[in-house]
Amino acid sequence: MKQLWAGVLFTILTTCTLAQVPNVAPLPTGMKDGINYLSGTSVLLSLRAPGKNYVHLIGDFNDWEVGEGYLLNKTPDGERHWIQIEGLTPNTEYRFQYFVDGLIRVGDPYADKFIDSWTDQDIDSQTYPGLLAYPFGLTSFPVSVLETNQVPYPWVVDDFTPPQKEKMVIYEMCIRDFVGTHKYATVMDTLDYLENLGINVLQLMPVTDFDGNNSWGYNPNYYFAPDKYYGTKNELKALIDACHQRGIAVVLDMVLNHSWGQNPLVRLYWDDYPVYEPTAENPWFNVGCNFSNTNACFGPDYNHESTYTQAWVDTVNHYWMSEYKVDGFRFDFTKGYTNSYKGPNDPWGDAYDAGRIATLKRMADAIWAFDPDKLVILEHLSFNNQEERELANHGMLMWSSYNYHFTELIKGYNFQISWMDWRARNWDAPNVVAYWNSHDWQRPMYEALTNGRSNANYDVKVWGNAIKRLGLCAAFCLSVPGPKMIWQFEELAYDVNVNQGGYGSPQPIKWHYFAQPGRRALYDGISDLLYLKKNFEVFSTHDFGFSIDGITKSLQLNADDMNVTIVGNFDIVNRNVVPHFQHTGIWYDYLTGLQVNVTNLNASYSIAPGEVYIMTDSYIPRPSLAAANAGVYNTQPALTEAGTTTQPKITAFPNPGRGLYSLQFMEGAPESIQLMVSSADGREVLSFTAYPESDMVIVDLSAYPSGLYIVQCTAASVSRTLKLMKL
Repeated sequence: MKQLWAGVLFTILTTCTLAQVPNVAPLPTGMKDGINYLSGTSVLLSLRAPGKNYVHLIGDFNDWEVGEGYLLNKTPDGERHWIQIEGLTPNTEYRFQYFVDGLIRVGDPYADKFIDSWTDQDIDSQTYPGLLAYPFGLTSFPVSVLETNQVPYPWVVDDFTPPQKEKMVIYEMCIRDFVGTHKYATVMDTLDYLENLGINVLQLMPVTDFDGNNSWGYNPNYYFAPDKYYGTKNELKALIDACHQRGIAVVLDMVLNHSWGQNPLVRLYWDDYPVYEPTAENPWFNVGCNFSNTNACFGPDYNHESTYTQAWVDTVNHYWMSEYKVDGFRFDFTKGYTNSYKGPNDPWGDAYDAGRIATLKRMADAIWAFDPDKLVILEHLSFNNQEERELANHGMLMWSSYNYHFTELIKGYNFQISWMDWRARNWDAPNVVAYWNSHDWQRPMYEALTNGRSNANYDVKVWGNAIKRLGLCAAFCLSVPGPKMIWQFEELAYDVNVNQGGYGSPQPIKWHYFAQPGRRALYDGISDLLYLKKNFEVFSTHDFGFSIDGITKSLQLNADDMNVTIVGNFDIVNRNVVPHFQHTGIWYDYLTGLQVNVTNLNASYSIAPGEVYIMTDSYIPRPSLAAANAGVYNTQPALTEAGTTTQPKITAFPNPGRGLYSLQFMEGAPESIQLMVSSADGREVLSFTAYPESDMVIVDLSAYPSGLYIVQCTAASVSRTLKLMKL
C-alpha cells in the first residue's frame, strides 16, 4: 500500500512540472520508431506522438527523475520526439518510459519487453529467469526494457517454406491449456507428439503481450513483446526453429482489430473517466466502436483507414516475420477492419464492404511483398460469400467453422456441410480452412455424450459410440480437399465443457488421455488420415464429387493414379447407401485392410451407425497398427452389399508379438481359409491353406525378422487383411 501511495504522490508532483520547449531537430537518417541500437553503449529512442508538446525520458539511467538533459528533441513536422543516450553498460537491461506533456507515462510501443507491476508477480523464475523488478514508488504503468549488445538467436533453419495449402493441416494451440508449465520450452517437448499426429502447421493463439496472465490473448497491449507468462523471447524462437526443423510451419494468431488499454498508442490519446475510450486526436484508434452490437466491441478499435494504423500493422507483421521467422498469421475478427458499419440491421458486419476488402488486400499485399510464401489466414466468418470469395481469390485463406454442422451430425441429426467444397462457393482455389472445432466452440465430444440421440438399439451418449462418431467426423472433414485445422486435443476426444470455470478460463490439461486405448486409437486414426492427405495427390484433387446433403454422406476423389470413395453413416440406425464407386473391380478399405470386389456400381451397401469406409482402388497399408486393431473405426468386417452376409470378424493375438500369433474367428470359422503373409514392402513370405479347429488358426513367423507383416485371409471369395507386428 505504501508503494501504491508513493506512486500516486509521484504522479501528482510530476504532473505539476512546467512545460518545456523541446529542441527542434529532424530524426537522423536511417532511424526508425522505437529503439535504435547504435553501439554497445548508445541507443537512439524515437516516439511517434503527433500533437504532443514535449516528452521527457525517465528510467534507470536518470533515477526516474524528470530533467532537462532528458527532454527529447521534436521533429519539425511535430510527428516524433527523439533522443540519443550514451554511456550505457553493454548487456545490461535498462527500464524506461516516456513522460509525455507532464501527464502520461508510457513505455516504448516497439519494445520487445515490458515490466509490469500487476502481472509479473505471478511469473516465477522457472518460467522467466532473472526477470527485473518493477520500479515501485518511482513511476506507474508498465515500463519498457532495452539492452545493448544482445547476442542474436542462432537459427538452425534460416529459410523455411510452408507446406502446400492443399496439404496443410493446422493445429491450433493455446499454450496455457496445452502444457502445465505454460512454457514455450515445454511445447518443444511435445513436438514428437505433434509430428507423429501428422500436422504440418502450428498455429499459436496470441503470444504478443496481453493483459493479465490467464488469458486466451485476445486482449493485446505490446505487439513486439512476447508474453513473459510463456517464457523468454529466445525460447519462443527456439520453438519456432524446432518446428521448422521438423517441417512444421508456425503461424501466429494476431489481434489487430482492437487492442486494450495498456497499449501505449491507446494511452497517449485516451479519454478517461467517465468515457474510457480513445480521443478524437488518436491517429491509430477510432472513438468508440463501429459496431452497434456491443458483443462485437472487444476493446479500443483500430482505425484501419488511417495511414498511421496501416504503417503500424505493416511494421508489426514485418517484425514477426523477420525477427521470429514466423510463416504467417491468422488475423482475428477481420470483419472489424472497417469504419463504414451498416447499422443495427447488420450487427456482425456481414454486408459487403468494399473498404474492408481494400484494407485486407493492402495488408496481405504488404506481407507478400516481404515474402510471397507467407500465409495470410482470416477469421472473417462472414455470411457474405461475395466478400469471402473476393478475399480467397486474392490468395488469403479463410477460417471456415463447421463446429455446429459436425456437432449436430455427431449427435445423430442431419446437417449439410456443402460449403466445405470451395467450388460450391465459386472460389478460384481451395482456400477454405475447414475445422470441426476451434477454441471458441463447445467440444463436440461433450455434446455427443450429453445430448446425443438414441433409440432402443443404439445410443450416441455411449462413450464407445461417441468416439467412433468423432472419428467419422474427422474422416469427412480431413479428406475433403483443401487446408484443414484441428483444435488441440480434439484428436484425443477432449470432452470437457468449454464453459467449465467460465468461458475462456483455463481448461484442465488431460495428457493421460493419450494412454487410454480408445482415445489413442482416435489419435492414430486421425494420424492415418493425415498421412493420406499429405502423401497422396488424390487428396488434393480438384476433381471430386460430394454427396453430403443427407445423413449418410459420400465423397469421391479422382486422380490419374488413384481413385478414392468415402462413405459414412451419421444416423443412429443402419442405412443402405450407394457409394458411387468410380468403377468396378477390387477396392481396398484403408481403415480395416479389407478387400471388396465391386461388380455393380448401383449396388447399395449396408453401413452401421457411426461407421465410415475409405475405399481406394490401390492398396495403401495403414501406417498405424495400433489404430487398425483398436476398434475406433468399423466393427463390420467389410463393406458389404445390403442383404448379404458378412464374413466372420477375425482378430489376432498377441499383437504385437514375438512370432506365434493366433487368428481367432469371432463368429465362427469357415471350413477352409487361404492365408498369404507379406512383409511391409509387399514381398510374400508365407502362404498356406488352413482348416480351422476351435475357430482358430496359428500363424508362425518365428523364423522371420522383426517388423510389420500383412496377412490376407481369403474364404468364400471374400478377403480380410490383418496386420501383425513382430517385436
